[in-house]
Amino acid sequence: MDAFRVGLLSSLSANIITTVILLITALLYAFTLGIKRKALLRFLGLSSECNKLIICTSSYSAFSVNPETQERLEQKTRSAISVNEFLAFPALDRWLSPLTKHSTFLEYLINYIKPSIFRFITINVEYIPSPAKIDNLPWSNCTLILIGGPVFNQGTMLYYSQNMCSMHLLTLENKIAVQIIRGKRANEILGSNIDFDEYEVSRTKDIAIIEKFHDHERNINVIIAAGATSQGTKAAIHQLTNNWEKLYNRYKTKPFAICLECANDKVDHNGYLDSTVLYATDS
Repeated sequence: MDAFRVGLLSSLSANIITTVILLITALLYAFTLGIKRKALLRFLGLSSECNKLIICTSSYSAFSVNPETQERLEQKTRSAISVNEFLAFPALDRWLSPLTKHSTFLEYLINYIKPSIFRFITINVEYIPSPAKIDNLPWSNCTLILIGGPVFNQGTMLYYSQNMCSMHLLTLENKIAVQIIRGKRANEILGSNIDFDEYEVSRTKDIAIIEKFHDHERNINVIIAAGATSQGTKAAIHQLTNNWEKLYNRYKTKPFAICLECANDKVDHNGYLDSTVLYATDS
């Protein structure tokens, strides 16, 4: 009988210890995830008062209104969003998933039983293609992620035209480059050795930018992820979604601008995964 009791107590003790360990692990996981979620909210400038995130992608409709590009548009397959950028959506969705849904039952439970002041903020995420005209950008009081450069994205064009960006994508004598607009290295050209050929695509490198700033007039937190081509844009998206914690640790909520270089997709289809930083603003 004593042996039976000892065995029963031993089994109960083991079960209790296992349950406690699992509970502590789940709590630590939820706590870690909560810290990461809070950091991502701060990085994106989101809060309970500003809980809307708009991702505005490149669009051929924006490309078509430019007379200089209208003829070239006729040579392309008409679509609202380029296929390469569309393929980058899963990376954006994974990156933002902690803000839009709970990962575990424990998170659901905590969200309902704890005081409302500590509850998770649910963010509304909206994906839209760039409208054809700058006049059709009525956003305010949100965070806006602009995917693509000024030719294909009217949002990016708007901030270029209002001189609110620290770097500009441009073409110089058939070469793609980035120009630093402000700061200690203002007017410096980055990547001007990258050959640009619209039709032959003979270049071996691509270039991209990531920039973050605040539009005080519209109360918008703006992030631009753009490349000279869709390969560069994918590199910017990959760098943003995979290294945002490093960017947050370095810049916190301050504005910043980064220039990247990667292999062109004709040289390496996955070259966007391994980009090099050519320039980054001081923290």
